[in-house]
Amino acid sequence: MFNDHTNVKFLALKPCCLPGMVSANRRDVFRIGKHSFPASDVCSAGYFQKKRWVGPPRQHLEHKFNVWTDHLFQGIDVDGDGDGDDNSGNSDDGTPVAANVIAVESEQFSRDRSVETVGELGKKAKNHIIIQVDGGFQNKYLFAERSPLTQPFWERQRPES
Repeated sequence: MFNDHTNVKFLALKPCCLPGMVSANRRDVFRIGKHSFPASDVCSAGYFQKKRWVGPPRQHLEHKFNVWTDHLFQGIDVDGDGDGDDNSGNSDDGTPVAANVIAVESEQFSRDRSVETVGELGKKAKNHIIIQVDGGFQNKYLFAERSPLTQPFWERQRPES
């Protein structure tokens, strides 16, 4: 919804469950905005049955969860044009023309925290916020906002000095 509708100004996403193996078995390719990746990168066998995990040991899924979160983050389209292609466009008659190039500034604060500023169009962030403990590892959160930005929110996304 955020990628497809420019009137959606803010996104807060808490990734949780990994996709099931059916997509990997079909050799599907997932597409989020302009970003695509093979389903096999993130699909996993396993499920909860009455609060009991049935499948591979959950700690084996942490890497796939991190990859899943990274792919979701890459798919967030702050510029709002749906295709994410900021370098070219078409004139009214369909002839390709150069468009404004939008500068993307990335700040990687740690392996688990990054913020991208997309020109004056907006920002997106990936944060590691520990909430799940005792074997839980799904502590990644994704945020995105189109301009005008809520400055107090983005100031809190920077690591403390």
